Amino acid sequence: MLKRNKKLAESFSKLPCIICGKIEMVVGHHVISFGSRPDLDIAENMMPLCPQHHSEVHNMGTTRFVGKYGLRFYLIKKGFYFDEGKWRISETTKAKP
Repeated sequence: MLKRNKKLAESFSKLPCIICGKIEMVVGHHVISFGSRPDLDIAENMMPLCPQHHSEVHNMGTTRFVGKYGLRFYLIKKGFYFDEGKWRISETTKAKP
């Protein structure tokens, strides 16, 4: 069984949702899913979302969610790029300690 970084998860619970600013029950959503890439359980691969927006991103998919809320530059600043219809994370971002 894969284990998530509890300290990392806790740090996101203290941030406001990047969409609405709510601070209750915020979680870190993995841009590239933890299930497919457990090695990307890093802050650069996460964005703080309230329960409503976290549910929404899972229902509509990351690409549509990013487009709807104008998060393209947010992800680019975190080290992502868009290629072949998917958000991908650069090798240099993954290598950060």
